[in-house]
Amino acid sequence: MNRKRMDWIARMRIMMITDGLGRSNAMEGVERALKAGVTVIQLREKSRDAPWLWETGARLRALTRSYQALLMINHHLDLAEAVEADGVHLGWESVSPVEARRRLGPDRLIGLSTHSIREILDADAEVDYCQLGPVFPTPSKQGLVSALGLETLRQAVNESKRPIVAVGGVDIDRAASIIATGVSGVAAIRGLAIGPVEDLTKACHRAFENRGPAKTDLFDRERAEGQCRSGIQPSETK
Repeated sequence: MNRKRMDWIARMRIMMITDGLGRSNAMEGVERALKAGVTVIQLREKSRDAPWLWETGARLRALTRSYQALLMINHHLDLAEAVEADGVHLGWESVSPVEARRRLGPDRLIGLSTHSIREILDADAEVDYCQLGPVFPTPSKQGLVSALGLETLRQAVNESKRPIVAVGGVDIDRAASIIATGVSGVAAIRGLAIGPVEDLTKACHRAFENRGPAKTDLFDRERAEGQCRSGIQPSETK
């Protein structure tokens, strides 16, 4: 992972995953979240057609840039390329991480949805971060995937050399305990889209500051510094 992607990962603390941007005033909700301190928007609208996605992606790109936030595109690699997103977030139906890296180049992020520690450990070397969940029960995964719980999340952080973004049931009451496991970031759909976004983002930022750097933050920076001392530029390695 090169220095630019490391720096972007360090900013990936609070991710809003979109759901239902076609509703009236939904874009105003995204801007409200960015104003409140959300650092990443992930465009994930599975039921929308290509023209709508391209128009919305372009609007989100302009909006995130105005707030110095990151934009990730779920699944649609061509859209990520077209709107110059900061990366693509892949699922089991998406292109391979190798193909995504070939097309995106070395300076954009590749994320991967995972639901177990084994999936994290088996992830391709081109993956920059893993989104793990659901940590707690959530409507978006009801009946599909069992909740993992905090102990599994903590174990995943300890065993993984990749940054982990926790998803599923992130709310004001749970934010501090989730962040205390050592994750690099948290992601939410309902909690940031229809919940008290200002209170939740404030609680998350406070929990990150109280905890200090994630294990993977230190690992990546120590590796980069070691490469520089040895005369290797960070961008020359993964």
